[in-house]
Amino acid sequence: DKNLREDLGGRAFDFARENFSIEAHLKNLKNLYESLLKK
Repeated sequence: DKNLREDLGGRAFDFARENFSIEAHLKNLKNLYESLLKK
C-alpha cells in the first residue's frame, strides 16, 4: 500500500531526525553535564 508506506516512512524519518540529529545529541549532552554539575 503506497499511502501506508509513505506515511510510515515519513514518520520514521521524523523520529530519526528528532532523536538522532546532532542537535538532539547536543541537547542530551548538555542535560547530562547539567545534571552532573548539580551533584
